Amino acid sequence: MENNVFELIKTSKTLNLELSSKNIEQNFCYAIEAIEDLNLDINLSLINNSEISINILVFSFSDSIVKIDINSISNINNAKIKINVYGFSFDSSRIIFKISSEVNKALDNVVIQNIFGLLMSIDSMITGEPILKINTEQIIAKHSLRIGSIDKEELFYLQSKGFSIFEAKKILINSMINNLLMSCNSDEFTSNVINIINRRF
Repeated sequence: MENNVFELIKTSKTLNLELSSKNIEQNFCYAIEAIEDLNLDINLSLINNSEISINILVFSFSDSIVKIDINSISNINNAKIKINVYGFSFDSSRIIFKISSEVNKALDNVVIQNIFGLLMSIDSMITGEPILKINTEQIIAKHSLRIGSIDKEELFYLQSKGFSIFEAKKILINSMINNLLMSCNSDEFTSNVINIINRRF
């Protein structure tokens, strides 16, 4: 059975995410709008033959510092963890991502960590630290880290088509997060994310 959880987060919190025998597939989607310092700590707990997906979108503004810390320890078999985090830092804000996954003496596990960051101003900053601690040989594990600025050539191309620079940035952001929004499969969640973007532009 699959269960989807969606939430808009504006203040610091700790989440302890646990799977039950009734919901062995769960998809968690979080959108963060930060205008002041915010910490989000997530602890994952799985069971045998389970699958969990964590999708996080972070939009940081002003001089806020956003820290995202995700931890999982697996001692069970046939479990899949997929974590996707996207950060968009505006003004002089800063986003710090840390994902730590530990797998001990487990069979047939899959662990995937993806960190993507886009600097929306020259004074903003994003850092990412994907950590894999693997103590078994029967596992598929991989991580990726990509942080950069908006492609100026893509901006110029859209502006040459008649879009303002603000419209062009919105188009590029929406194109980058489209797959994540589709995987969350929630009109309400998508609407919340679009509203965050529209409030900026």
